[in-house]
Formats: sequence, C-alpha cells, structure tokens
Amino acid sequence: MTGRRRYVVYAVLAALTFAVFAGVLGHDWIQVDDSVYVYDNPVVSRGLTAGGALHFLFHNHGLNWVPVTAFSHLLDVRLYGLDPRGHHATNLLLHVVNTLLVAIVLRRLTGAWWRSVVVAAVFAVHPLRVESVAWIAERKDVLSLLFFLLTLLAYARWAERPRPRRYLLVFTALLLGLWSKPMLITLPFVLVLVDVWPLGRLATGRKAARSAPPAGARPVTAPARPWWGLLAEKWALLILIAVVTAVTYNIQSHAGALPDAEVFTFGRRLANALIGYWRYIAMIFWPYRLSPFYPHEVDVNFVGAIVAAAVLLAVTLVTLGQARRRPYLAFGWLWYLGTLLPAIGLIQTGMHAYADRFTYIPGLGLAIAVVWGGAEAVAARPRPGRPLALALTGLILATLSVMTVHQLGYWRNSVTHGERVLEVSGDNPLARRLAHQWIGRALYSQGRRQEAAVHFEKELGLAVGYEDSLRGLLTLSPDDLETRRELAATLTRESRVEDGVEEYRGILSRSPDDLDALNNIAWIRATHEFARHRDGAEALRLALYACEISPEPLAVLYSTLAAASAEAGKFPEAVEAGRRAVALAGAARQAAEAERYAQQLREYEAGRPFHHGY
Repeated sequence: MTGRRRYVVYAVLAALTFAVFAGVLGHDWIQVDDSVYVYDNPVVSRGLTAGGALHFLFHNHGLNWVPVTAFSHLLDVRLYGLDPRGHHATNLLLHVVNTLLVAIVLRRLTGAWWRSVVVAAVFAVHPLRVESVAWIAERKDVLSLLFFLLTLLAYARWAERPRPRRYLLVFTALLLGLWSKPMLITLPFVLVLVDVWPLGRLATGRKAARSAPPAGARPVTAPARPWWGLLAEKWALLILIAVVTAVTYNIQSHAGALPDAEVFTFGRRLANALIGYWRYIAMIFWPYRLSPFYPHEVDVNFVGAIVAAAVLLAVTLVTLGQARRRPYLAFGWLWYLGTLLPAIGLIQTGMHAYADRFTYIPGLGLAIAVVWGGAEAVAARPRPGRPLALALTGLILATLSVMTVHQLGYWRNSVTHGERVLEVSGDNPLARRLAHQWIGRALYSQGRRQEAAVHFEKELGLAVGYEDSLRGLLTLSPDDLETRRELAATLTRESRVEDGVEEYRGILSRSPDDLDALNNIAWIRATHEFARHRDGAEALRLALYACEISPEPLAVLYSTLAAASAEAGKFPEAVEAGRRAVALAGAARQAAEAERYAQQLREYEAGRPFHHGY
C-alpha cells in the first residue's frame, strides 16, 4: 500500500475513534476521584506552576507516584480552567493518538499492515475503553499506553541498530510510562516476548541461530540470545521498575490505599485473581452489563478458582506448544497474562474486584492473537474467506461502536454513574452503599439537598427520613445535645462536612466545654482530605483548649492535637503530642488505637501533615 493511501486509512481510523467517543465532550466531572486528582486538589486546581510540577516529583498524586499524569492535569487546568470539557478533550485526543500508535507499532514490528489496522480499530471502539477515556481521573490509562507503545517503538529501533542512545530512549519512555501509571512494571517481559516474536531474536541452537522473523518485519541486528539472556539484557529497565515499585508500594501503604489484609485475605485475593483472568476475557468477548464498579462477592469461590487455575495452565501449555507454527498465539496470550498481572488484585488497592480500565493494555494481546489467527484462516481459503472476513469485521466494529456510545451515557455525570452501579450490582451491600454515596454527593453539590438526603440515608443503612426525624426532635427540644450530636455525626458521615460542623457548633453554643464537639471540629479542620474544609489555626485552638479542660489526659485528644499542630506547620509540637497519644493509648491497652496513632506520628516525624478521606 502506498504511503498516501496509508495516511487515508489512518485518517479514517482517527475519525472513527473520535466520532464514537465525541459524546464525552459534553460530560461533567465524576465525583469519584476526579475531585482528588483535579478540581479539589489544592495543587492541581491552581494550574501549571513550577512549584506544582516539582511538588509531584516528590509527593503522591491520588495515592500514586505519577508525576507525568499530575503534570498533564496541571497543564489542562492552565489551558481550560476547571471546565470538564477541556479535560475530557485531552483524554479523547490521547485515545485517538494511542489508536494510531497501535497500528503504527504493530506494523513496524510485524510488517502486517491490515492486521495491525484491524487490531487498532477493535481496540479503539471497544466498550471496555469507556472507563479509561470518559473518566478524567483515569488519565493514567491513556498516558501509560502512550508511553508503553513509544517504548515498543523505541525498542524496535534499538533492535534494528543497537546503539546506547537508542537504548536510552527505551529507558526514558519506560520511565515516563511508569510515572503515568505503575501498571507498566511488566513491560520488560513484553519486550522479551517481542524479541521472540516478531523480532526473532531467540537463539534456537548451539550457535545462537536466529529464529526467522515474520515476512515483512523490519530486519534486526541485535544479537540472538537464549530467553534468559534476553531478559538479562533488560537489567537497567528491571532496576528502574524495582525502584518505582518500591516507592509506589511505600506511598500506597502509608496513605492507606491498601485495604485491611484481614478482610482481603491472600486466599480471597488469589481466588479473585484466578477467576478474574477469565472474567476479563468474558468481558472482552461479550461486553454486556459493564459497570463503573464491580464489588467482591460475599462468599469466596475457591472451587471456581481451582478450575480457573487449571484452565489457565492448560491454555498456556497449548499456546506454548503451538509457538513454532503459530507464535502469535503464545505472544498474545502471555501479553494478556503478564500485563494484567499488576492489576489482577494479588495486591489489593481500593475496594473493587475488577475494573474495565484494567483491560486497556492487556486486551491488546488477545486482539493480536485473534486477528492474526483469523487472518491465517482466511489465507488458507481466500476466495470465500476474504469477503466473509471483511463483512464480519465491519459488523463487529459497528456493533462495538453502538455499544460504546450506549456505555458512554452511564458516564455522563455522577448521578448516571451511580445509577448504573445500582442497576448492575444487584443486592451487593458494598456496591449499593457506594452508589448511594456518589449519587447523594452529586445531588447535594447541585443544591438538591432533600433528594441527596435520601441517598445518604440509604448509604448509611438508615431509614429514609432519618435526618428529618432528628431535626423534628430538635425543634421540640433544641437543647437535646445527644440528638444534635447524632445529627452532626450523621451529616459528617454523609460528607456534608460543613453542615456537620455547624451542628457541632450548636452543641458548643449550649455547652462550650463539650469535649466531643471540640475534638470533632478540630479533627475535621486538621485532617480532611479536601483543603476547603481544613483550617490549621482553628484546629489548633480547639485542640489545645480540649486538652486543657479535659479532667484527665486522653489519647484521642492528643492525637487530634498532633494533627492540628502539623496542619498549622508546627511539626516539633505535632511529634511531641503524637508520642504522648501513642503512650496514653498503650497505657490504656488500646492496641489498635496505639498503632493508628503511631502511623500518624510517622507522618509528623517526616514533616508531613496527616490528611484522610471521610
């Protein structure tokens, strides 16, 4: 195919991708994580500054070490402010670029033009792409694939003519990818797969004879090696990954991103991972009833996990057995297994069991295996096969496009997002609780407080009208402090922070020395995840007064004093109060509290305030 015609195909591919996802340009923010990553982030919301860019080189962004992703959000705020349309446009543009790069990189590696285009087209319009493209907070996905593909492209150039400068490009592209999303930690193993097929660098005999690359692939001059030699030559990339992995794990564990190991036991996580590999395959080939959130099942399916493991092993052995005749099968299958491994849930982050976004890179491996296998079948019987393959490909792309447009509607805003979770999740208590929380927060931000209250009450498992009943009691007895305390706590748990603080102030207006109200306001003002609710000076004033008037020293009061001192920038005082909180909790034999206060103390000793979600 001539270069001009190839560019026409690229233009059609880009136009198709844009047309299918164009509806996202009218979408709003999704309160789940968009607030943390962008519009409520005190650094990002100020836009691109030298200080902001440097900040994310040394601090986490959304509980991950992703300075490239953070930089892209900073730039978006500088260009578009906090109008979500511009941020959505960036995600969509990156997805279009990724689609074109899939076709370009596969053609560069294999020499197979039309197969590469088909893989790119299926990737582009598949409904599983919606979460990565329509969710601004998932900028991590589209950026990480961009650098994943650029790493493959740089590696192909290095293999054609090994030079230190070309290897440095590989290293740099991988670093930028890891700084976009740590999921790329298995990329060096993908490079080994690329060495074997399609580059043909695997040594197959005593004299290290090179296996034959596919017809049309670029010739390579990098030496042939046994498989372990191919892995060993990636030593610099492996060291980079070890460093990034250690930093990311440390950040996530200290920030509380790793759920309780007693709830998510290793057995539960392993079972979920084994079944998850097949769950994702089912989602790829039959993307029906996709949801923004998939909760863990209440009961662990250990029998299903054993069956899943056995079939995974069997398929792996079959594809390896076919590696000489059909190397693309082993390549695609091992790509899928390896690139999904960091997100399969063996190390649990968040509360989900699965997520559509995790297929953004792994799904490409299965697409390569299927498309190359289909093309080989067509080549065996070209006369009836080609027209049928063309028609089937068109039908598949049209069907996927329609499904994607429909799926995009569930990501229009936080209300449609939460309603979809309620629709799909059935009776799962965790999913329903989170969905009601998301819908309630969205309605509350729109000023629809009565509608929001219904969802907040359902989230907490309260009877609908619970807040009204408490307010009714207070109308009859304004000085009923326990009822007002219950209302304040309820509003705070509903994320109606300022309403809750106002009720705590109502308690203090009637009882100025109420320790519970003093402590709760101080804790909120010192530790809330959103800066708009924090006030270090007020927190410190209230916490000092609570400790002063308390009849006896209490660990919880000194814990709050430590947090307030840190928020006010007084870290020596924070460390002193934190140590006293740990000692008091230990003396009272409150082991869990002592451990929690010790974790907070480590933040103060490192010169960092303690903030957390509510």
